Amino acid sequence: MGDKMEKSQVLDLVAALRDRFPRQAKDFGARNAQAYCEDLVDLDYSAALVAVRTLAATLDWFPSIAEIRKTAAEYMSPVPDADRAWCDALKYGNRVGWGNHREFDSETGGYKPLPLCDLHPAVIAAVEGLGGWRELGRSKNQEIDRAHFLKLYATTKDRHLKEVVTRPLISSTEKRLLNGKINNETESKEPTSTKRLGKR
Repeated sequence: MGDKMEKSQVLDLVAALRDRFPRQAKDFGARNAQAYCEDLVDLDYSAALVAVRTLAATLDWFPSIAEIRKTAAEYMSPVPDADRAWCDALKYGNRVGWGNHREFDSETGGYKPLPLCDLHPAVIAAVEGLGGWRELGRSKNQEIDRAHFLKLYATTKDRHLKEVVTRPLISSTEKRLLNGKINNETESKEPTSTKRLGKR
């Protein structure tokens, strides 16, 4: 998702979180702070800070780790809404001739390959679920195509978000398990580094 935070950054992030939710902060102890630090440290600091500030502006309650990770992921890799996704798919399909994946190059007078990276992965996956670009281009009923696309896109969008939200955390946890860090952390008492983030 980005560069992993330094220890000082994740401590500052959790402190910033507490400061923005003063009513709930009194129930947010050092163990809570440690859990948030562990499950947010793999995020990009800028994205995580934007997520905290965004949630502080939109929520009345203390955000969960899941809400912070999802908001940070959406900031780093914005996912188009359903209507935008359908428009992007049509625009791209028309641009590449529905399956040729080539674009006319006015400089050379020939055709050049057009990368799929211009589209969000969830859009690509939804089109593939419809049978691919050629199949969608051959269809004569755009209303039915759109309905099927929107249904598929809801699934592919959800799958994409789960992947970008949880994959870095899973990878980070696996590394820590292999290094034996989790057991040591669990057995140790309250870490001094998070005491300042607990009850004051």
